[in-house]
Amino acid sequence: MKSFVFLFLLLVSTAATAQTTNQVLVPPGDMEALKQAMSDAFDGDPDVETVIVTSGTFDFSNNTGLPDTQTSVVIIGRSDPIIFRGGEHSPASLLLVRPEGHLRLQNIELVEFSLEHSGGALIDNRGELELLRVQINSLSAVPQCMGFAPICTPVITIIRNAPPGRIFMDQVSVINSGINGGHAENSGGILKNEGNAEIQNTQIYLADSFTNAPLDNTGFMSLKNVSLFTRNYDRKFTGLAIATAPDASTLVVNSIVSGFSGRTCERAVSQGHNLIDSGECNFNAEGDTVGEPSGLIWRPVANAWVWPATSGKPILRHALVPVAASEAVDSIDPALCTQTDLLNNTWSRDLDGNGDGIGRCDKGAVELRPAFMAEGGINGLYYDPEADGHYLSIIDNNYNTLLMWNTFDKNGNQAWIYGLGELVAGRSLVADAYIKKNGSLSPDGEVLPADELRWGTLEVDMLSCREGTLTFHSDFQEFGSGQVRLVRLVLVKQLGCVD
Repeated sequence: MKSFVFLFLLLVSTAATAQTTNQVLVPPGDMEALKQAMSDAFDGDPDVETVIVTSGTFDFSNNTGLPDTQTSVVIIGRSDPIIFRGGEHSPASLLLVRPEGHLRLQNIELVEFSLEHSGGALIDNRGELELLRVQINSLSAVPQCMGFAPICTPVITIIRNAPPGRIFMDQVSVINSGINGGHAENSGGILKNEGNAEIQNTQIYLADSFTNAPLDNTGFMSLKNVSLFTRNYDRKFTGLAIATAPDASTLVVNSIVSGFSGRTCERAVSQGHNLIDSGECNFNAEGDTVGEPSGLIWRPVANAWVWPATSGKPILRHALVPVAASEAVDSIDPALCTQTDLLNNTWSRDLDGNGDGIGRCDKGAVELRPAFMAEGGINGLYYDPEADGHYLSIIDNNYNTLLMWNTFDKNGNQAWIYGLGELVAGRSLVADAYIKKNGSLSPDGEVLPADELRWGTLEVDMLSCREGTLTFHSDFQEFGSGQVRLVRLVLVKQLGCVD
């Protein structure tokens, strides 16, 4: 009898807490219909979840955002992605989630929001916020500062997670977004977390340098299989990736931090298997790699975030992908990683990306897909179609692989860079690079030897026999760091090439 009563009470409790769903179809790009659906959800039953299904571009250039969320709401792009586009008169606040509210955004891109001197957040969360397959593209702000001892307007560019807020980010891409200038209170250009934040399978790619940390944490934050990358043209490693307050908790696992200062690690706690390219980082947990090149390249990706029934127009078209020779590839027990990666949830996390016969999980947001070139196929001469006079020669043998790069520094001075590395999967390598300086001829014709100086690193990743990418990181500011496209100019006839 007691068992029956317990079962009855359990069923009653389950029925009382079960949430029903109300699906609302909004025509593509219909702003008024979207606002009406959000307004109806605001006034609706808190036990009913409103699922708004739409697609197309929504124009927010009229300086007004969407109604607040205080119930459970999902905005999802299914047939095609949703584009939220700002403009010169875009709203300072796009979305506010109240403490009792829950909002999930899925298959959405935010672009062209002007957030200058807003003093607020584009998305302000005090409840529960989920971002799934969301891309934030080219949103930036410069704080307004006045006086000799400047007082700067606090600007939170993208998201504020205020107490008691909880935010979950999975398969999120952030491109060239953040804050330049101001003081410490202006950190958190992408996320200022004061509550509880969980981030996984997420990339932050900054082709331009931002002075303020993209992530600011004064609460609890965890990062798992996350890639944080700044181009860092001057190679000074001065910017923080994560600013952690003294009484906050930041946990980092299976992640890559590239181009940022090693001081990022000071108040963060490593849970293992991270790759930090700055040698100043103090991470030393199991599987941590410090002071080694990340091997990340910014390259096109296909069929990411495409729903089975879509017209095939994904918003995620580029990603931070590790080269096969990167320390990140095949470096973690798959049981310790997320189930999916940034690109597509149908792929497993135990692919054999470096061709050594053992499939393991990769550090960072993207799991490298296996691709191989036949032995010797990489040999040849390559050029950069966007820069005349830049040539890369690759010579592979049974012992190592030689790179010889004819290039120019930022001032137009010709340079000859060379390096040696170990070829992986027939198509990828990371090479320590050197340059010769101060060589000359004496007045009587004697050859005076040049000084061999460490130049930095060269990373090559071939997508096919004909095309690939060269990523460079120099210790000399006149070169900095960058990425160039490689197109084959000469093939070694005796060797050929087979993808």
